[in-house]
Amino acid sequence: MPEFYLTRPKTEHFESLADFSARAFANASKSELVALLLLALAAGALAVFLLGWLKARVPETRRWRRLWSICICVLPAICALFVLLIAWLTAGPGISPELLLVMALASGLLLLVQIPALLLELIFRPVPALRVALRCLSWLAWFCLVFAALQPERDLESVLDAARAIRLTAGPVNVDLLSLAAGAATAIIVVIVAHGTLKWLGRLLSESTRLPPNFALAIRRIVDIAVWTVVIVIVLSQAGVDVKAMAAFAGALGIGLGLGLQRLAASYVSGLIVLFEQSVRIGDTIAAGGVKGRVTHMTVRYTTITTGDGIEALVPNDTLTVNTVINQSWTDNMLRLSNSLHIDMESDTAAAKEAVLKILSTQARVLQSPAPAVYIADVSDGRIRLEAQYWIADPANGQLNLTSDINEAILRAFNADNIRMARPLALREPARG
Repeated sequence: MPEFYLTRPKTEHFESLADFSARAFANASKSELVALLLLALAAGALAVFLLGWLKARVPETRRWRRLWSICICVLPAICALFVLLIAWLTAGPGISPELLLVMALASGLLLLVQIPALLLELIFRPVPALRVALRCLSWLAWFCLVFAALQPERDLESVLDAARAIRLTAGPVNVDLLSLAAGAATAIIVVIVAHGTLKWLGRLLSESTRLPPNFALAIRRIVDIAVWTVVIVIVLSQAGVDVKAMAAFAGALGIGLGLGLQRLAASYVSGLIVLFEQSVRIGDTIAAGGVKGRVTHMTVRYTTITTGDGIEALVPNDTLTVNTVINQSWTDNMLRLSNSLHIDMESDTAAAKEAVLKILSTQARVLQSPAPAVYIADVSDGRIRLEAQYWIADPANGQLNLTSDINEAILRAFNADNIRMARPLALREPARG
């Protein structure tokens, strides 16, 4: 390990940073150490005060959240450097200049370590848990660097050898403590980069106008699986785990889990098939698995169908590939509706049909091509059953509400034209013998 040299003593070699620091702490008195501790507490109190002052005066916006991240990362080191500078300019509260210099170098190293962590946080914007892990990692990295810089080369090698000698064994995994620490540090950084990249890619795919929503969702899920697989391999390799042995173990475990979770695996595979085939799309009106409604959300495992009552049903995707699916929106969104009504035998059927057609022509949601039609569907039991058939292009906006509006308009028109509705069969007078 290379050593750092600060001053030229009377000997022919420069004094290393480890020897310089050891000499500074060895010559320090108890009062100097106490004063140094007080300076550290003063720097911490100053950082807390400045952070609280900023939080109380800056609005809660996205720009402020970025500024807050910067302040949390760099403000403690800057405050420490400021306090040490004041102590040096005022000849120090009983602290030797060598000791102040060592602490200033440690504070400067803390500032340098925080810069890469800050860049990762600002670029990839990790979730709170990963953000906390990254900050803890930066402080741990600073502590390790300070510890390494203060150790003579032979002592540091002894520490590293001792860390390598501590081995952890669990099944096919056999790693040493040093590799495990390196793997944990790598995991935090790689997971943050992967999470931020996937989030950016997902936003890019969802906003794309060239890809259908189903394709975008399928591509995103495949990329997610591929990226996280690569992340796991990188972390395990960095931790010193034999990836080949783990692959064999994972293969055997996967066979066992596959036998027990066949339905779940089938749902995932069926989800990719449905997404790529686009047999079901978001916004379609379908009937599957005993549920009829509008598709509002799709994942690789299940599809959400919202019924007309507002109930959301989660239908496994293998149901959409194994069973028959009625898709009213497969070719287009056109849907035929019908209204049935019974009029009295003595009523004018021509006038009744004309009144119904006039009402259908005034409804904004009823398509005029294909043209609506009214048929005499049945003549029996002393009454005439008329059936009005018409097409709409927006079934997602509701069907019962349109049927109700048409029926109300028909009732008003029949009352105005003296067209009598047929009486229920149970209320009719019995035939005289």
